[in-house]
Amino acid sequence: MKQMDLAVLGGGAVGLSIAYEAANRGKSVVLIDRAVGILKASWAGAGILTPANRKTAVEPLEQLRALSNERHESLAKELLQLTGIDNEHTRCGALIAARSSGDLASLVGSELQWKQEEIEFEVCDVEKIQRIMNGYAVNLNTQAAKRWVHLPDERRIRNSRHLKALRDGCRRHGVEIVETTDCPRLKHHANRITEIITEIGAIDVQNVCVAAGSWTSELTDSIGVSIQTTPVRGQMVLFKLAEPLFREVFYEGSLYLVPRNDGHVLAGSTLEEVGFDASNTDEGVANLIEFASRWFPGLNRDSVVQTWAGLRPATHDGFPYIGRMPEFENGYVATGHFRSGLQLSTGTAMVLMDLMDGVVPCVDLDQFRLGRG
Repeated sequence: MKQMDLAVLGGGAVGLSIAYEAANRGKSVVLIDRAVGILKASWAGAGILTPANRKTAVEPLEQLRALSNERHESLAKELLQLTGIDNEHTRCGALIAARSSGDLASLVGSELQWKQEEIEFEVCDVEKIQRIMNGYAVNLNTQAAKRWVHLPDERRIRNSRHLKALRDGCRRHGVEIVETTDCPRLKHHANRITEIITEIGAIDVQNVCVAAGSWTSELTDSIGVSIQTTPVRGQMVLFKLAEPLFREVFYEGSLYLVPRNDGHVLAGSTLEEVGFDASNTDEGVANLIEFASRWFPGLNRDSVVQTWAGLRPATHDGFPYIGRMPEFENGYVATGHFRSGLQLSTGTAMVLMDLMDGVVPCVDLDQFRLGRG
């Protein structure tokens, strides 16, 4: 393979978004994707896009979220026109139920942030919630929720279709996609990464970005770059109803339900530090089914069609790593997005490519730098 302007290591939402953005900017790109199947967090997620406001966001993470949301909206249309794949980008709204005192305190804290950032929300009574849910949520009157909130600007995409569209879009823009079973190796000389060794041979590169989620350190350790992330397992349950009966994302604490346009409903997710074990457990699946059926009786064990789990890369402080490797002038990293990888992927690609192009990104990346305390 000829020398490439950029090699992206990782075929999840972040890696694909970076490759697509780079190719759109006229760069020659190779994307190296290690085949780990359903273990990828991007394919295992729910596709939730929480609201943010670019005009009022103060924290860099919220600025990145807002930038990502804007790009998601335009990218959905762009990919549909380019590939014919509809990722079902939808402004669906969200309902949040706080049942425990801890959930209530967390929700009130979120409301303070939404007020500061001018994000629309409404505290609702049960009758208003029932109207929003079209009368389907028959168990609402029996639930001892301390507070209900409606977020009208919550959005969702169908992550599996989004990733298929991104992958197809990358190919249509000339991205070379190399699938491997073994871990690629990086070679360097002085302060530059020079080659990537794969099953098909060596690839000469001008720039390298490692965006391999929980496996990022496996790639960077060989060149002396330490990136500490913790894989956190999230188990998921997929239900199928005869028809879609509600459209809003539904939250109780860290658990959620995400409806699809064809009657499928996702329930997620657990948060488990179990290393690289991406298997389902009877207890985890049972707890998700109990959560779903407690609110919506139709979401029961009889309507389950699939279960799976993914590994989300978490960092010690909750912020992703986005930026240049201090040791290498042409090495970059984008990982540690935890549960927001799909949402933040588009904005991450934009700011990272600006950085490579010598343009000051519109989001301050200092909070996301490698080597922070």
